[in-house]
Amino acid sequence: MKKQFLAAIEEEVAEQQKQEELHTKHNFQDKEVIVVEKSNMIKFSVRSIAALVRLCATILLLFLATVGLLCLIYPETRGPLLIIVEQLYKQLVQNF
Repeated sequence: MKKQFLAAIEEEVAEQQKQEELHTKHNFQDKEVIVVEKSNMIKFSVRSIAALVRLCATILLLFLATVGLLCLIYPETRGPLLIIVEQLYKQLVQNF
């Protein structure tokens, strides 16, 4: 019985703190009004797409780093990699 009572009090205190934060965030002066924030579908979609793009970029970066490291470790692939890097450098210098 005491645990339920204590849990209810903790929930009420947490809700009051949340309401105080929301009141200050939205510059709302009336303390009798309960502020409710609802999730926006557009915000959710943008955040989800951004997280997906960030995840794909991280996976691609890790893949390319692994390939580059393997090319530098093994002598058979080191030579062709250096030739490709040299060709890229020459093309960049030519274009600028």
